[in-house]
Amino acid sequence: MNTEEIMKISEEERQRRIDDTNFARGSVRLEGFILSDEVEALTARYIEGELTTEEHTAAILKLCKQTEPIKISDEVRKKRQAAVDIARGSVRLEGFILSPEAEAVHAQYVTGEITAEERMNALINLHKNDG
Repeated sequence: MNTEEIMKISEEERQRRIDDTNFARGSVRLEGFILSDEVEALTARYIEGELTTEEHTAAILKLCKQTEPIKISDEVRKKRQAAVDIARGSVRLEGFILSPEAEAVHAQYVTGEITAEERMNALINLHKNDG
């Protein structure tokens, strides 16, 4: 979308996007991650109405795409496991339990079978029809 095609969103929609983004950012931080400058720039464009929700998600997934197989060290595996454990705890504090399917996706991520981007895609696909 070029700057001449910026969507006109209401102040209420802009505030909803800010609130949703802040919630998501906090959730990600609880899981042990910090959004990159590139993701933050895409998110700023989304908040201002330059990107739809679908365009924002697609742009982040494209940015995260990693095509080469990854080999992870024990240290990285332990960090991934710790991040998944923190996320699981966060979900439990919110009154939920990860599904067996989500647990399987996280296990593949911890062992290096899938990338962070593939993990995110898999989890999004699991829950596309939830709401």
